[in-house]
Amino acid sequence: KYVNIMATLNPRRLRVLCLHGYKQYDEHFKHRTNALQKALKKMIDLHYISAPHRVRYNVHLAEQQKLKPNEAKPDEKKVIDSEFLPRARAWWDSQESNGIHTYVGLAETIKYIASF
Repeated sequence: KYVNIMATLNPRRLRVLCLHGYKQYDEHFKHRTNALQKALKKMIDLHYISAPHRVRYNVHLAEQQKLKPNEAKPDEKKVIDSEFLPRARAWWDSQESNGIHTYVGLAETIKYIASF
């Protein structure tokens, strides 16, 4: 009943920009939020976009090694068929050097989102 009351009070639908997580992409996130879409379909329009940056295999493998340091490192030549993970996207690349974090590609991402 609450959803119906809100829809009648404000006939203009709210537009919500949905940003996926690291190593995901728009269609994957859309699928994961399907129940939310259905529950709020009378009130909001959800808009999904994919991040502008692709995720490199070597970055992915290094992250996996940090998460599971006791596991044997995979043979990169056998694992890598491409330079990038298929479909995996990122909003920026976080890098750390001497305790200082930088976010490579963040300015590009902000421009990209603003143009949507």
